[in-house]
Amino acid sequence: MATINQRKLADGRIRYWVKWRLGGTRSGAPQSEPFDVHADAYTFKLHVEAAGHLWPEHWIPRRGWAEGWVPGHGWVNTDDEPEDEPVLFTDFARDLIDSMSGIDERTRADYHRDLNRHLLPHFGKVNLRDTSQLKPKDVRAWVNHLQTGIPDPRTPINPNNGKGSKKGAERGQKNGWLRPPLAPKSIQNLHAPAHRPLSPPTRCATSRSRCAVRGPPAERTAPRSAPDRRR
Repeated sequence: MATINQRKLADGRIRYWVKWRLGGTRSGAPQSEPFDVHADAYTFKLHVEAAGHLWPEHWIPRRGWAEGWVPGHGWVNTDDEPEDEPVLFTDFARDLIDSMSGIDERTRADYHRDLNRHLLPHFGKVNLRDTSQLKPKDVRAWVNHLQTGIPDPRTPINPNNGKGSKKGAERGQKNGWLRPPLAPKSIQNLHAPAHRPLSPPTRCATSRSRCAVRGPPAERTAPRSAPDRRR
């Protein structure tokens, strides 16, 4: 007979281990499989017992059921299933700003301006359903880019004061910069739309794999501080 033992992890979570001996005999080799949800552990326990205390067919240890195998139904063809439509960062961010409450239209326009100027050139075409397209290291590289600024190659910058000649100002730019470094507060305001899609994904109760993203939720409240209008 298979049993379920529970252990408390260092972070306070409970992990459930299904334990049994191969063949159900005392001389059988001990086996175990962990689960984060008790219901999943109990279901697996029943499968073990139904299989004569052997590993259930098509179960991959520490991974779950083989892709395409559904217990009680058999193999399911997943090739013909339509793929979820992509959720582009552009659409998500614009919807986020449009859905904010408690801000005036001037502030909303400032958010859209900053989005078009600083965020969309880097993340606009990212599909948020594909977690490989936007990772924390990408956001860190973008933050470093904002902190560094873009020097104007046609206007030498004085290393002592970080300013360039008057030619830059005559072309409508700040002296010595095509885009000057942003202040930490300004970067913090810009970081909010990029940080939201990087939240830890919800885990399915019946699987250890990450659930498919069904669309990022729209933010309903405004950030604590408005964008820096001096840019």
